[in-house]
Amino acid sequence: MKRILPIYLTVLVLWTLYRFFFRLPEWVDEVLVKPIIFILIPLNLFHMRRLPGFEKRANVVNDMLLGIGLSFFFAFAAIYANIQKYGIFSSQPILPLAGAGIIFYLFLSLITSFSEEVFGRGMLFAGLKKNMGVFNGALLSSILMMGFYIPIAFTVLGLSGITFTVYFFSIFLLSFVNCFVYENRKSLILPILIHAFWNMSIALFV
Repeated sequence: MKRILPIYLTVLVLWTLYRFFFRLPEWVDEVLVKPIIFILIPLNLFHMRRLPGFEKRANVVNDMLLGIGLSFFFAFAAIYANIQKYGIFSSQPILPLAGAGIIFYLFLSLITSFSEEVFGRGMLFAGLKKNMGVFNGALLSSILMMGFYIPIAFTVLGLSGITFTVYFFSIFLLSFVNCFVYENRKSLILPILIHAFWNMSIALFV
């Protein structure tokens, strides 16, 4: 516990400062910067020689089907947030995707989800559960991971009121559920897929 929280704070401060001072293309954020801050630096600080989160070989096909199924809940939450924000369902958030393409955003979502799940589940949750148990570890790690979404909620998405509440509740629920999925399957493949589809639902509907 003494090592986990300082490393978490280090990653949180680095990511927040980067978000505050730099406005680079999104692919730079997700493909280059986030893996460095969320994976390489913590691996060095934790003195890990292997990438955590892939202790057991998973059935990729089954995990993909399960990921698609579970992602519908998060899609519904995003649609609800869209309706609350615009009064009726609006396709306005989809328009920015027209230039780069949905496939490109799916790729970014997968890269983003990989970095965040390796850190959030493979490192943070895995470390906390050893000291606090699975439920408390999932609870605390989910609360802590919400901190990484505060900058984007205000600066990029411009959320407030009910949409802000729904957005952060869905983040917490996503993280909390993924902790137990990871605990059950001993692999981050399914949590990464669930996370990626959740990211896509946010991009498309909110």
